[in-house]
Parts: sequence; C-alpha cells; structure tokens
Amino acid sequence: MTIPSERLNMQMCNELHVFTQNLTRLMSEKYPLLHQRVQNNEALFHLLIEQLWWAQENPRFTPQDDVLYDGTGSWTACIHREVFRALSRIENFLLLCDTMPDYATFTADQASGERLTEKSFQQLVEQFKGLSETEIKVQICASLISAVSLSPSAMQAANLALGSSGYPHDTVQFSGRTASICMEIYPAGRGLNEAERQLLQACFPDDSRHWRHAFFLENANCLEPLRIQCKNSVDKQGFQKIVNTWLHFWLINAFGFEGHMGTHRGVKYMTENFFVRSQLLNDAIISMLDNPTQDVLALCRGQK
Repeated sequence: MTIPSERLNMQMCNELHVFTQNLTRLMSEKYPLLHQRVQNNEALFHLLIEQLWWAQENPRFTPQDDVLYDGTGSWTACIHREVFRALSRIENFLLLCDTMPDYATFTADQASGERLTEKSFQQLVEQFKGLSETEIKVQICASLISAVSLSPSAMQAANLALGSSGYPHDTVQFSGRTASICMEIYPAGRGLNEAERQLLQACFPDDSRHWRHAFFLENANCLEPLRIQCKNSVDKQGFQKIVNTWLHFWLINAFGFEGHMGTHRGVKYMTENFFVRSQLLNDAIISMLDNPTQDVLALCRGQK
C-alpha cells in the first residue's frame, strides 16, 4: 500500500518537531557552552537542526558499536548516536576555546587510571588558544558535516551534484570530495565567505590522507598525499596553516569518539594515552613540512 505524500510530509514534520524539542533539551542539559552560543545565535540553532536532521534520519552506523541509540530507555534513546558525537565534539571544542577552560568537566567521563593529566590538558588548551571566531565557526561546520557522511540525504545530494559514481564510499573521502567540489550540498557549507570556504576545505582534503588510520597505524600510505603536498609546497607558512586546521579538525573529531556513551560530560576518549600518541603523530606530521621524506608512521612506532 502506498502512503499518500501529504501523510508522509505530516509525519516528517512531526518527527522534525520532536527532534527539535529533543535537541534543544539535550543542549540545555548536557552541552551548556553550545546551548549558550545558540541562544545568542539563532542562525546557528537552525543550522544545527537542519544539518543534524540528516544524521537523525541515517540508518548507517560505524563498526565501533552495533547500536544506533544510547539504549538507556530514557527520552534520549531516540536520538541518533552521530548527533551525540557531533554535539560532544562541538561542546568540548568550545570548552577548550573558553576564557576559563574547565579541566574537571573535560575529563568527567574518564576512568581515574586513564584520565588526561592537567598538564596535558593545558597543552591541549594552548593548541586551540587564539583561534578566531571565523576558525571556530568553520570547525563547528566541519563537525556537523562529518556527522552526516554517506547519510542518505548526503548521498542523494551528491548524486545530483556529482552522479552516483562521482564520489568514494569511504566516509572521510566522501566528505573530502563533496566539501571540495560541491560544498553547498550541505546546510553547513552554504553562505560561507571565501576565507571560510578555504578553511573548511582544509578540514576535508580531497585525497586519501586519513589521520585516524595513521593514528591506529592501519595504512602505511594514508599520509602519502600530504607528503607530496609538503614536498611541492611553495608557501610554507600558508601551507602550515592549512595543515594546522586539518590537525585541529581531527583532534576535535576525536572528542566525539564514544561521544554517544557515558554521561555526555567531557571527552571520554581523549585519555592521557590517546593524547600522548596524538601529539606524537601531529608532531611527526608537522616535521614533514621541513622534511617531506620523514617516515611519520615509523616515528609513531617509536622508530628512528
């Protein structure tokens, strides 16, 4: 039996209304810095609703866990895990950019034996210190876009813009291709000025580089495109800014690892061990700017 389109539209409107209510409540109860920002920025609030609705509708999930929702039976159980992850990334990024970054909140969901140390937390704060409002805005947009990679809405928009064979089916490479060629398919990619567009494209390079694969030593060639660009770069200072933006994006992305689990306070996955390894990787990547032949993964394994 075919359901009339007007009934489908009514059902979608009702679901979107409930999602908006739930997202508003979720931000007010769990993500205070983001909640404060959207209260002062109605356009950001509407952007969060519009872009994260793509995630809410997405039946796809990552292999890390085999449940889509938090499984607690509470009112939050109907919220897709990628929504939690995106909000966790943005909230904890804003925490690091705050005038008074709160160590206790950032590490609230971490086990005592694995907790990020205060010294490492301050090092992390320093890495995000001094970011402009433009850079903050772009990283928020990047977190929203990464939450909907290969979602049905994203693939439908990409099909119209690029054709069904015009994009890769790896989540990171899909974001790179679409953000580079047809950024406007995303609500978070529309209405940006040229400087903002360039920064957003720095978060999503259209090649096969993959920070997470490098971190977990999963692919020996995952940084090769970056190595080639380091070798051919003429404007070293400008290129370093691009690389730093990309590294910031991936650190923020890590803030959402397991962001759908726990109490949703702070960063669950950015433990001391994860932080030390991430800094080792990022330092090795930065070293490629001066020495493109540097074996980054060997450095990460502790080899010379």
